[in-house]
Amino acid sequence: MTTATLANALGTSVATANGLVYLQSPDPQQPGLYSQNTSVGPDFTYAVPEAPPAIGTAFTLAAVDSGGSADAANISVSVVPDPAPATTFTLTASWTKSVNNLTLATLTAAPPPFGLLVTFAPGGGALPAPGTVTLQGGATASSTPAAPATATILSS
Repeated sequence: MTTATLANALGTSVATANGLVYLQSPDPQQPGLYSQNTSVGPDFTYAVPEAPPAIGTAFTLAAVDSGGSADAANISVSVVPDPAPATTFTLTASWTKSVNNLTLATLTAAPPPFGLLVTFAPGGGALPAPGTVTLQGGATASSTPAAPATATILSS
């Protein structure tokens, strides 16, 4: 990613966001190494520092769902400058959430417990067996529009 592609990849507001975070600050600069596991409310922002020797903020990212503080606080952001070309970097935003004793009704009720990233459509069958589900497909946020990932969970 480059500073020129950052706004298109992430979006510049909640309405145009393509994922967990969006670019809140205009005119991004080249970032330095950065990692933050959680953010602090009420804004849930991430001030990514400029690459050395500069000492300012390269750009600020903001959580899409700052109203859902329990979810927004669990977004992790990292920025790693690429060795070559020096004008590129890798930005990763991730979110993890575990919920025990779920029912199908809980997954599809409002507000859904995983609504920050996924939606569920009931299939009418029994609940699935315990396990891990991996999303498939999708595309990086640099695609226009970002392609959603999907998963099908069969009942046990």
